[in-house]
Amino acid sequence: MSPPGSDGEALRQKICGKIKSHTGTPEGLTTVVAKIIVREGLGLADKQIAEQYQCFWDLNAKKGRADLAITYEDINFNTTKENPKILLELKRRDRKFNYGSKNYFEDVDQLKTYMNSKHCQTVEHGMIFNVDQL
Repeated sequence: MSPPGSDGEALRQKICGKIKSHTGTPEGLTTVVAKIIVREGLGLADKQIAEQYQCFWDLNAKKGRADLAITYEDINFNTTKENPKILLELKRRDRKFNYGSKNYFEDVDQLKTYMNSKHCQTVEHGMIFNVDQL
């Protein structure tokens, strides 16, 4: 745990405040918290984060969208949608990720599919979270 008054403590307090005051969907809460961590914890700007990043379309018109895609480049990623470096797949608060569980393998396979798609060949890291883990 970070010492009181540190940047880590301030970030934790901001996240806890958002969790307590959130009135939207559980998925929305996870997105809000993830964006706080990306912006303030990693020091990235909103322009470096894209929501619902289109990784692929399959023949059945199924859309493969990562919840958040992130780049380190100083570009307007929401406009270019090119060269993501991180994909985040965000799940409901009650979704559990114990190794070996059905959810674990489904979610890992989903993220692997996104990362192996043509539009995500530059991805270096893929992460799956729910709000409790964040």
